[in-house]
Amino acid sequence: PIDQSIDHLANGIFGMGTRRRARWTTATVMACAMMVMATVTVGGARAQTCEAGCAPEREARDAARRSATLARERDAIKSDYDGLTKDLERVRREAKEAVRAATARATA
Repeated sequence: PIDQSIDHLANGIFGMGTRRRARWTTATVMACAMMVMATVTVGGARAQTCEAGCAPEREARDAARRSATLARERDAIKSDYDGLTKDLERVRREAKEAVRAATARATA
């Protein structure tokens, strides 16, 4: 089956027809070897490019994700701070009113 596949590949590539067996000349073997080498080289180059290129992309995605998380946490803290500030202002107003009322009762 593997010989048949190779023959079929050679027939398709070099146009030798499917009815007769491909003649494996030196040029045919060299052409097939060069195609295999080119395929392996391109695959290896893609793997290296991915290793070299994917790491910075992954780091950039992770940094963006961390940045978004920190922004959400910052917004939540700011919201909590704003809420606490409003509560503190309300307590101060109530304390001032209580002091005024107590002072008014004491002087009356």
